[in-house]
Amino acid sequence: MLALAARFSSAPHFNQKPNVDKGEEFAESAKDMYYCCLRAAQKNTLKFLQGCILLAFQLYLHGPTTEGWMVIGTCTRLANELGLHAIDFQSESDVFSPVSLEWSKKEGLRRVWWSAWELDTFSAAVACRPHTIEIDRMTMQVKLPVSDKNWFADMFVESSIINPDAVHSWHTLRDCPNQDERAWFLLINYLLLTAHDLGQQQNLQRKEIQEIEKVISCYTLILPPQFNLLEDLNPSSFRPNRVSNFNWIIVTNIMLQGCRVFVKLLHDDASTPRFWSSSRNLLTPLAAESQFGAPEARYHIYTDQIIRIIRM
Repeated sequence: MLALAARFSSAPHFNQKPNVDKGEEFAESAKDMYYCCLRAAQKNTLKFLQGCILLAFQLYLHGPTTEGWMVIGTCTRLANELGLHAIDFQSESDVFSPVSLEWSKKEGLRRVWWSAWELDTFSAAVACRPHTIEIDRMTMQVKLPVSDKNWFADMFVESSIINPDAVHSWHTLRDCPNQDERAWFLLINYLLLTAHDLGQQQNLQRKEIQEIEKVISCYTLILPPQFNLLEDLNPSSFRPNRVSNFNWIIVTNIMLQGCRVFVKLLHDDASTPRFWSSSRNLLTPLAAESQFGAPEARYHIYTDQIIRIIRM
Protein backbone atom coordinates (compact mmCIF):
# COMPACT_ATOMS: atom_id res chain seq x y z
CA MET A 1 0.00 0.00 0.00
CA LEU A 2 2.86 2.37 0.81
CA ALA A 3 4.53 1.53 -2.51
CA LEU A 4 1.38 2.43 -4.46
CA ALA A 5 0.75 5.59 -2.43
CA ALA A 6 4.34 6.84 -2.77
CA ARG A 7 3.75 7.65 -6.45
CA PHE A 8 1.56 10.57 -5.35
CA SER A 9 3.85 11.84 -2.59
CA SER A 10 5.39 15.32 -2.75
CA ALA A 11 7.86 14.61 0.07
CA PRO A 12 11.40 15.96 -0.57
CA HIS A 13 12.75 12.42 -0.19
CA PHE A 14 11.27 11.57 -3.61
CA ASN A 15 12.25 14.77 -5.47
CA GLN A 16 14.80 13.12 -7.77
CA LYS A 17 12.66 10.10 -8.65
CA PRO A 18 10.05 9.64 -11.40
CA ASN A 19 6.57 9.03 -9.97
CA VAL A 20 6.52 5.41 -11.08
CA ASP A 21 9.76 4.68 -9.18
CA LYS A 22 8.95 6.43 -5.90
CA GLY A 23 7.55 3.33 -4.27
CA GLU A 24 10.34 0.92 -5.22
CA GLU A 25 11.95 0.73 -1.78
CA PHE A 26 8.58 -0.10 -0.23
CA ALA A 27 7.87 -2.58 -3.03
CA GLU A 28 11.12 -4.42 -2.33
CA SER A 29 10.15 -4.73 1.33
CA ALA A 30 6.72 -6.00 0.30
CA LYS A 31 8.31 -8.64 -1.94
CA ASP A 32 10.57 -9.79 0.89
CA MET A 33 7.53 -10.18 3.15
CA TYR A 34 5.64 -12.04 0.40
CA TYR A 35 8.39 -14.63 -0.18
CA CYS A 36 8.93 -14.98 3.57
CA CYS A 37 5.24 -15.82 4.05
CA LEU A 38 5.36 -18.35 1.22
CA ARG A 39 8.37 -20.09 2.73
CA ALA A 40 6.75 -20.14 6.16
CA ALA A 41 3.73 -21.95 4.68
CA GLN A 42 1.43 -20.28 7.17
CA LYS A 43 -2.34 -20.64 7.11
CA ASN A 44 -3.78 -18.61 4.25
CA THR A 45 -5.69 -15.54 5.37
CA LEU A 46 -7.76 -12.80 3.79
CA LYS A 47 -5.16 -10.21 4.84
CA PHE A 48 -2.39 -12.12 3.08
CA LEU A 49 -4.51 -12.29 -0.07
CA GLN A 50 -5.18 -8.55 0.09
CA GLY A 51 -1.45 -7.93 0.41
CA CYS A 52 -0.72 -10.18 -2.58
CA ILE A 53 -3.26 -8.28 -4.69
CA LEU A 54 -1.67 -4.93 -3.83
CA LEU A 55 1.78 -6.35 -4.60
CA ALA A 56 0.59 -7.67 -7.97
CA PHE A 57 -0.78 -4.25 -8.94
CA GLN A 58 2.52 -2.65 -7.89
CA LEU A 59 4.56 -5.13 -9.97
CA TYR A 60 2.40 -4.53 -13.05
CA LEU A 61 2.97 -0.76 -12.88
CA HIS A 62 6.18 -1.42 -14.83
CA GLY A 63 4.48 -3.71 -17.34
CA PRO A 64 3.84 -7.46 -17.44
CA THR A 65 6.61 -9.53 -15.86
CA THR A 66 7.03 -13.17 -14.98
CA GLU A 67 7.26 -12.27 -11.29
CA GLY A 68 4.01 -10.32 -11.43
CA TRP A 69 2.31 -13.16 -13.29
CA MET A 70 3.39 -15.62 -10.59
CA VAL A 71 2.05 -13.37 -7.81
CA ILE A 72 -1.27 -13.13 -9.66
CA GLY A 73 -1.36 -16.93 -9.74
CA THR A 74 -0.97 -16.91 -5.96
CA CYS A 75 -3.86 -14.43 -5.71
CA THR A 76 -6.26 -16.58 -7.73
CA ARG A 77 -5.38 -19.76 -5.84
CA LEU A 78 -5.77 -18.06 -2.47
CA ALA A 79 -9.10 -16.51 -3.49
CA ASN A 80 -10.45 -19.91 -4.46
CA GLU A 81 -9.06 -21.58 -1.33
CA LEU A 82 -10.78 -18.97 0.84
CA GLY A 83 -14.07 -19.67 -0.95
CA LEU A 84 -14.46 -16.19 -2.40
CA HIS A 85 -15.64 -17.65 -5.72
CA ALA A 86 -18.88 -18.81 -4.06
CA ILE A 87 -19.75 -15.79 -1.91
CA ASP A 88 -23.22 -15.50 -3.45
CA PHE A 89 -24.03 -19.17 -3.92
CA GLN A 90 -27.81 -19.47 -3.54
CA SER A 91 -27.92 -15.86 -2.35
CA GLU A 92 -31.52 -15.46 -3.56
CA SER A 93 -32.54 -16.46 -0.04
CA ASP A 94 -30.43 -13.74 1.59
CA VAL A 95 -32.50 -10.91 3.03
CA PHE A 96 -30.74 -7.77 4.23
CA SER A 97 -32.10 -4.68 5.94
CA PRO A 98 -31.47 -1.30 4.24
CA VAL A 99 -28.53 -0.74 6.60
CA SER A 100 -26.65 -4.01 7.04
CA LEU A 101 -23.20 -4.70 8.48
CA GLU A 102 -23.53 -8.33 7.37
CA TRP A 103 -24.09 -7.27 3.76
CA SER A 104 -21.23 -4.76 4.00
CA LYS A 105 -18.83 -7.49 5.14
CA LYS A 106 -19.93 -9.69 2.24
CA GLU A 107 -19.49 -6.79 -0.17
CA GLY A 108 -15.90 -6.37 1.03
CA LEU A 109 -15.19 -9.99 0.15
CA ARG A 110 -16.70 -9.49 -3.30
CA ARG A 111 -14.29 -6.63 -3.91
CA VAL A 112 -11.31 -8.79 -3.00
CA TRP A 113 -12.53 -11.46 -5.43
CA TRP A 114 -13.08 -9.05 -8.31
CA SER A 115 -9.64 -7.50 -7.79
CA ALA A 116 -8.06 -10.95 -8.14
CA TRP A 117 -10.24 -11.70 -11.18
CA GLU A 118 -9.30 -8.40 -12.81
CA LEU A 119 -5.59 -9.12 -12.37
CA ASP A 120 -6.00 -12.62 -13.79
CA THR A 121 -7.95 -11.34 -16.80
CA PHE A 122 -5.48 -8.55 -17.59
CA SER A 123 -2.37 -10.71 -17.27
CA ALA A 124 -3.89 -13.40 -19.49
CA ALA A 125 -4.89 -10.93 -22.20
CA VAL A 126 -1.57 -9.08 -22.50
CA ALA A 127 0.55 -12.24 -22.31
CA CYS A 128 -1.64 -14.45 -24.56
CA ARG A 129 -1.83 -16.97 -21.71
CA PRO A 130 -4.80 -18.97 -20.43
CA HIS A 131 -6.64 -17.27 -17.59
CA THR A 132 -7.11 -19.11 -14.31
CA ILE A 133 -10.60 -18.05 -13.27
CA GLU A 134 -13.54 -19.26 -15.33
CA ILE A 135 -16.91 -17.51 -15.14
CA ASP A 136 -19.65 -20.12 -15.09
CA ARG A 137 -22.59 -20.93 -12.86
CA MET A 138 -20.90 -24.02 -11.43
CA THR A 139 -17.62 -22.49 -10.27
CA MET A 140 -18.26 -18.75 -9.77
CA GLN A 141 -21.13 -17.11 -7.92
CA VAL A 142 -20.09 -13.55 -7.10
CA LYS A 143 -22.20 -10.44 -7.59
CA LEU A 144 -20.70 -7.33 -9.15
CA PRO A 145 -19.55 -4.71 -6.59
CA VAL A 146 -21.69 -1.69 -5.75
CA SER A 147 -20.55 1.91 -5.26
CA ASP A 148 -18.04 2.93 -2.60
CA LYS A 149 -20.61 5.38 -1.25
CA ASN A 150 -23.14 2.65 -0.50
CA TRP A 151 -20.53 0.25 0.83
CA PHE A 152 -18.93 2.77 3.19
CA ALA A 153 -22.40 3.68 4.51
CA ASP A 154 -23.39 -0.02 4.89
CA MET A 155 -26.36 0.73 2.61
CA PHE A 156 -27.59 -2.46 0.94
CA VAL A 157 -27.99 -2.34 -2.85
CA GLU A 158 -28.98 -5.39 -4.87
CA SER A 159 -26.51 -6.42 -7.58
CA SER A 160 -26.21 -9.11 -10.25
CA ILE A 161 -23.99 -12.04 -11.16
CA ILE A 162 -22.51 -11.91 -14.68
CA ASN A 163 -24.38 -14.22 -17.02
CA PRO A 164 -21.70 -16.69 -18.19
CA ASP A 165 -23.41 -17.05 -21.57
CA ALA A 166 -21.57 -14.42 -23.62
CA VAL A 167 -24.57 -13.87 -25.89
CA HIS A 168 -26.66 -12.76 -22.90
CA SER A 169 -23.97 -11.33 -20.62
CA TRP A 170 -24.26 -7.80 -22.01
CA HIS A 171 -27.59 -7.13 -20.23
CA THR A 172 -26.40 -8.31 -16.79
CA LEU A 173 -26.78 -4.74 -15.44
CA ARG A 174 -29.61 -3.51 -17.66
CA ASP A 175 -32.39 -3.61 -15.04
CA CYS A 176 -30.14 -3.95 -12.01
CA PRO A 177 -30.36 -1.51 -9.05
CA ASN A 178 -26.56 -1.50 -9.02
CA GLN A 179 -25.39 0.94 -11.70
CA ASP A 180 -21.94 1.63 -10.31
CA GLU A 181 -19.27 2.57 -12.84
CA ARG A 182 -16.87 -0.14 -11.71
CA ALA A 183 -19.53 -2.82 -12.23
CA TRP A 184 -19.86 -1.70 -15.86
CA PHE A 185 -16.07 -1.72 -16.17
CA LEU A 186 -15.85 -5.32 -14.94
CA LEU A 187 -18.58 -6.34 -17.37
CA ILE A 188 -16.68 -4.96 -20.38
CA ASN A 189 -13.60 -6.77 -19.08
CA TYR A 190 -15.58 -10.00 -19.23
CA LEU A 191 -16.60 -9.27 -22.83
CA LEU A 192 -12.97 -8.58 -23.73
CA LEU A 193 -11.97 -11.85 -22.08
CA THR A 194 -14.60 -13.65 -24.16
CA ALA A 195 -13.19 -12.13 -27.35
CA HIS A 196 -9.67 -13.04 -26.22
CA ASP A 197 -10.72 -16.66 -25.70
CA LEU A 198 -12.21 -16.76 -29.20
CA GLY A 199 -8.89 -15.57 -30.57
CA GLN A 200 -7.17 -18.63 -29.09
CA GLN A 201 -9.40 -21.12 -30.90
CA GLN A 202 -7.89 -23.15 -33.71
CA ASN A 203 -10.99 -23.21 -35.92
CA LEU A 204 -12.84 -20.01 -35.22
CA GLN A 205 -16.20 -19.67 -36.96
CA ARG A 206 -17.23 -16.32 -38.42
CA LYS A 207 -20.61 -16.72 -36.72
CA GLU A 208 -18.87 -16.65 -33.32
CA ILE A 209 -17.08 -13.42 -34.22
CA GLN A 210 -20.33 -11.84 -35.36
CA GLU A 211 -22.02 -12.85 -32.11
CA ILE A 212 -19.41 -11.23 -29.87
CA GLU A 213 -19.48 -8.16 -32.13
CA LYS A 214 -23.25 -7.86 -31.58
CA VAL A 215 -22.81 -8.36 -27.85
CA ILE A 216 -20.32 -5.47 -27.65
CA SER A 217 -22.67 -3.25 -29.68
CA CYS A 218 -25.58 -4.07 -27.36
CA TYR A 219 -23.44 -3.33 -24.31
CA THR A 220 -22.55 0.06 -25.81
CA LEU A 221 -26.20 0.92 -26.38
CA ILE A 222 -27.25 0.31 -22.77
CA LEU A 223 -24.32 2.07 -21.09
CA PRO A 224 -25.60 4.75 -18.67
CA PRO A 225 -25.45 8.36 -19.97
CA GLN A 226 -22.46 9.29 -17.79
CA PHE A 227 -20.24 7.06 -19.94
CA ASN A 228 -20.60 9.40 -22.91
CA LEU A 229 -17.14 10.98 -23.02
CA LEU A 230 -18.08 13.85 -25.30
CA GLU A 231 -21.07 15.06 -23.29
CA ASP A 232 -20.33 14.19 -19.69
CA LEU A 233 -16.60 14.48 -19.17
CA ASN A 234 -16.35 18.26 -19.19
CA PRO A 235 -13.21 19.18 -17.17
CA SER A 236 -15.24 21.72 -15.17
CA SER A 237 -17.42 18.89 -13.87
CA PHE A 238 -14.50 17.02 -12.28
CA ARG A 239 -15.04 17.15 -8.52
CA PRO A 240 -12.74 15.63 -5.88
CA ASN A 241 -15.48 13.32 -4.61
CA ARG A 242 -16.15 12.04 -8.14
CA VAL A 243 -12.60 11.36 -9.35
CA SER A 244 -12.84 7.58 -8.93
CA ASN A 245 -16.15 7.53 -10.84
CA PHE A 246 -14.62 9.43 -13.74
CA ASN A 247 -11.62 7.11 -13.73
CA TRP A 248 -13.88 4.07 -14.14
CA ILE A 249 -15.75 5.83 -16.95
CA ILE A 250 -12.52 6.56 -18.81
CA VAL A 251 -11.04 3.07 -18.45
CA THR A 252 -14.39 1.52 -19.43
CA ASN A 253 -14.26 3.48 -22.68
CA ILE A 254 -10.66 2.37 -23.22
CA MET A 255 -11.62 -1.27 -22.68
CA LEU A 256 -14.62 -0.87 -24.97
CA GLN A 257 -12.36 0.43 -27.71
CA GLY A 258 -10.03 -2.47 -26.99
CA CYS A 259 -12.90 -4.89 -27.56
CA ARG A 260 -13.73 -3.27 -30.89
CA VAL A 261 -10.13 -3.38 -32.06
CA PHE A 262 -9.72 -6.98 -30.96
CA VAL A 263 -12.89 -8.10 -32.75
CA LYS A 264 -11.61 -6.31 -35.86
CA LEU A 265 -8.46 -8.42 -35.57
CA LEU A 266 -10.56 -11.56 -35.41
CA HIS A 267 -12.19 -10.51 -38.67
CA ASP A 268 -8.95 -9.60 -40.38
CA ASP A 269 -6.10 -11.65 -41.79
CA ALA A 270 -3.21 -10.73 -39.54
CA SER A 271 0.35 -10.31 -40.61
CA THR A 272 1.46 -7.10 -42.19
CA PRO A 273 4.62 -5.05 -41.60
CA ARG A 274 2.69 -2.39 -39.67
CA PHE A 275 2.33 -4.77 -36.74
CA TRP A 276 6.01 -4.38 -35.89
CA SER A 277 5.60 -1.16 -33.98
CA SER A 278 6.57 0.49 -30.73
CA SER A 279 4.29 -1.80 -28.75
CA ARG A 280 6.56 -4.75 -29.47
CA ASN A 281 8.63 -3.88 -26.40
CA LEU A 282 5.55 -3.27 -24.26
CA LEU A 283 4.28 -6.83 -24.28
CA THR A 284 7.51 -8.28 -22.84
CA PRO A 285 8.76 -11.83 -23.40
CA LEU A 286 5.59 -13.21 -21.81
CA ALA A 287 3.78 -13.21 -25.13
CA ALA A 288 6.57 -15.21 -26.73
CA GLU A 289 6.16 -17.83 -24.00
CA SER A 290 2.46 -18.26 -24.74
CA GLN A 291 1.25 -21.83 -24.89
CA PHE A 292 -1.06 -20.94 -27.74
CA GLY A 293 1.51 -19.66 -30.19
CA ALA A 294 -0.89 -16.90 -31.26
CA PRO A 295 0.71 -14.38 -33.62
CA GLU A 296 2.26 -11.59 -31.56
CA ALA A 297 1.27 -9.19 -34.31
CA ARG A 298 -2.37 -9.34 -33.30
CA TYR A 299 -1.53 -8.10 -29.84
CA HIS A 300 0.90 -5.43 -31.02
CA ILE A 301 -1.64 -3.52 -33.07
CA TYR A 302 -4.24 -4.04 -30.36
CA THR A 303 -1.96 -2.47 -27.75
CA ASP A 304 -1.02 0.42 -30.07
CA GLN A 305 -4.68 1.39 -30.41
CA ILE A 306 -5.19 1.40 -26.66
CA ILE A 307 -2.08 3.54 -26.09
CA ARG A 308 -3.29 6.01 -28.72
CA ILE A 309 -6.56 6.48 -26.82
CA ILE A 310 -4.77 6.96 -23.51
CA ARG A 311 -2.49 9.64 -25.02
CA MET A 312 -5.54 11.53 -26.28
